[in-house]
Amino acid sequence: MVDSQRATIAAEALALAIAQQRDTSTVIADHDITDHSVITVADTITVRITRNGVAARATATLHRRTLESGQ
Repeated sequence: MVDSQRATIAAEALALAIAQQRDTSTVIADHDITDHSVITVADTITVRITRNGVAARATATLHRRTLESGQ
């Protein structure tokens, strides 16, 4: 149960890092992700990871700001 929860947290962290266009190498190392794949369809990112032999999946939506600064 704990390994499954940790894998889910790792998948969520990676999905968010990708959606925010941050460096993912730190997330991968910090969460002991041994394998991952990323699928992007329109504005949705789906991440599948393996951590300590446990697979997990998470999604994130790309957010584009629609207001200019000062509005």
